[in-house]
Formats: sequence, structure tokens, C-alpha cells
Amino acid sequence: MAKESASGGQTTLKNDTLLYLQGRYDDSFVYEKTEDTGFNPSEHTFCFSSNLLQGRKVRVRVSETSGGRKYSDNYLALKYEAEIRKLFLECAEQVFDDVYIIYTASDAIPYEVIQADASVKNYLKQTDVTQYIFAVVSGEELQSIDAVRKMSDMIASVTKNYQLTVVAFEESSVLQLEEAELKRRISEGLYVSSGVITNVKGVLDEHWNDGGSR
Repeated sequence: MAKESASGGQTTLKNDTLLYLQGRYDDSFVYEKTEDTGFNPSEHTFCFSSNLLQGRKVRVRVSETSGGRKYSDNYLALKYEAEIRKLFLECAEQVFDDVYIIYTASDAIPYEVIQADASVKNYLKQTDVTQYIFAVVSGEELQSIDAVRKMSDMIASVTKNYQLTVVAFEESSVLQLEEAELKRRISEGLYVSSGVITNVKGVLDEHWNDGGSR
């Protein structure tokens, strides 16, 4: 009987979460799965596929708090993925002439509740989810960490939490390569140099080439 009651509670919560999504985003969703949230009985995470986002998987965290039920989700991250990449590219192009940005929206769920109609710029300013950005350039353009720092400053003007990795290839122009090829080379370590700057909650950390801080 206890198991049946728990199952019924999960079904009700799942249905309530679906109604929350539909009302918040004026989209239609299909339930995919319930995720294991570990040992916190006051938190539940559900996954739904979105119609307007071509089946992308939207994750929703439901928290039971003393002030009532709280919902948070990653819908806006998926919705604005292309626009966010464009913003980061604009930042990069202020530093590098020949640059390609690799960016994929994180499936992490923000703890901050962001307005459903927030603009892409307001979303980036408010979200507490770290943005992972790869900027691919030619070896000629990446001569020092100073260029990476400058791009980091540009990105800091549009979002508060990010990890920026700048990777240099031997080609004089990286724009001639397909993104799949860029990703393959990065995953296999086939680059001549790289710089990484992480800025999370105002704490800066930077590394260059072999991982030693400079």
C-alpha cells in the first residue's frame, strides 16, 4: 500500500510539473522519465521533450520548501542556445580575426528562478549555470594568454559564470574546418596550444598549455 501511495504521489507531481511547463512556456511536452535525485526526498527531477524545441529534453527540478513548491528548469538554455553562441562569437571576434565558437547548452538546471519571458541577455545575466565555451583559432592568433584574458573580459560582460577554453590549431584559418572535425581534434588533443579561464561566482582561475597557472 505504501508503494502504491508513493507511486500515486509521483504521478500527481509529474502531472503538476507538466502543467507548470505548459503554462509557463506555451509549449507542448511529452513526459520522458523521472530522474534519481539521490537522498533528498524534498527534490524531484523530471524530463520532458519539447514540441517547439524539436524534441529537446527539458529537465525540471521540483523542490518542496517551507514556502511551498518551487520549480526550476533548463528550458531557456535550450531555447536560446543559438543566440547565446552568437553572443559569445561576437565577444570572440572583438579579439580574434579568425575564430570559431563551439557552444552547447548545458542540461544543468539553474537554482535561480528566471522569468519565462526573459531576453537572452537577461537570462545570461541571471542564470547560475556555468557556460562552457570553446573558441578555436589559428596558432598565429594565439600568441599569449593576454588574448584569452581579453576575450574573458568580453564574456564577463554578458554572463557571470563561464569556463572559456581557447584552442589553437596549425591551420591559418580554422573556419575551413567542420565543427565535427574541430571537436574530434580537441578531444584527441590535436592542437598546438590552449588557454583556459574559469570565472565562477567571481572567482577567476587560469591555465595555459600544460595546465600550470600563469
